[in-house]
Amino acid sequence: MRYLLAVVLSALLLGCGHSKVPYQPQIDAGMDKNKAVKIIEQSFYEDFGKSKVEAVEVTDEAIILSKGIVINSKGSASAIAIGSGALGSSKSISKTMHDSQRIYLNSLGEMKLQQSNKNSKNYAVSIFMQDGSLAKHVFFRDEVKAKRFINAMEYLKTDYNHTL
Repeated sequence: MRYLLAVVLSALLLGCGHSKVPYQPQIDAGMDKNKAVKIIEQSFYEDFGKSKVEAVEVTDEAIILSKGIVINSKGSASAIAIGSGALGSSKSISKTMHDSQRIYLNSLGEMKLQQSNKNSKNYAVSIFMQDGSLAKHVFFRDEVKAKRFINAMEYLKTDYNHTL
């Protein structure tokens, strides 16, 4: 029942604007965790859909998406001798992000690739959870980038499941 509801909602969200493209994820030998993370981050930043996120962070357990405030700051200090004492040194980096959505790697289901009916160069990837619910749509202007995104997501999902 949930699967049917997810399919109907997905069809309504995408409307008649997209057609499903059969694609099975392929993890090439050159893929590693760092490369997968970079592909996923870039894909979310280049997404041109209406629900585009402002910040992405990929952790060992989840993909954290933010539509809110992101603050990055870096600071450093050094030590100097003062009389019979010294002033210490430190370095810090902080990042603040409003957590809008988390996509947990251990809950990821399948990803579906769709091609736009209006512009054949545009693609969408629908990310589903294991329970069949739709987590997010990510929009691409290139089929190769859409497939690379699916492959990177599959790599992280598989890598996470092997570390359990």
